[in-house]
Amino acid sequence: MTTCVTCAPERTENLEHTEATYRPAADVIELEGAYRIEVELPGVKKENVDLDLKEDALTVRATV
Repeated sequence: MTTCVTCAPERTENLEHTEATYRPAADVIELEGAYRIEVELPGVKKENVDLDLKEDALTVRATV
């Protein structure tokens, strides 16, 4: 199963969905000159996570 996560609801129509879309718990931490984003993806291995940054939208895709 592929899961797609987005923080911008208005952009969901532009995303390709394979099976399911949901919003897991996520924290955005502002650091000096950077952001740290922590997303809870229980049961997902690091190698099965794909990050895509386009313009101002970060998309996290995970395959279980």
